[in-house]
Amino acid sequence: MLTKKSMFKIKKDDLTYDEVYRFVKEHSYDFHPCFEEQVCNLVLYINKVMSYASIYYVESNQIIVAMMFVYYNMDLSQIYVPYICVDGEVAGLGIGRKLIEELKKKKEFMVLRLEVSKDNTAFTFYSKIGFTVEEEREDKFLMRYKIVQV
Repeated sequence: MLTKKSMFKIKKDDLTYDEVYRFVKEHSYDFHPCFEEQVCNLVLYINKVMSYASIYYVESNQIIVAMMFVYYNMDLSQIYVPYICVDGEVAGLGIGRKLIEELKKKKEFMVLRLEVSKDNTAFTFYSKIGFTVEEEREDKFLMRYKIVQV
């Protein structure tokens, strides 16, 4: 299993539908409200993700322990993250931070955005790594990180 000192490698896009579906389904209740309730139809949602998003993930002992969906919009010069989840067994090891840092390197984009529930502890995490609240939406915040152009 991963530890603070172990290295983990972020992988991209070579998952099957079943692998993505299984991870999201198994971690649905890590979100409040439940992720499956938020998207209404998980099968359609995963089909959309598989067709249009980039999928980043981390494995430990051939088990997926983290996953992030990413949409790149060149017209808006924006990266949007509708889903990021790190398994509770490996939370606190810096995996979420590394996933976000992977996106911060993409200098061809100006901004990185994501939504987070107001009562989600991830709000504090996103604030610590440089995200600011851009907009308040009912029970969520739209947060942004300005990618520094070099």
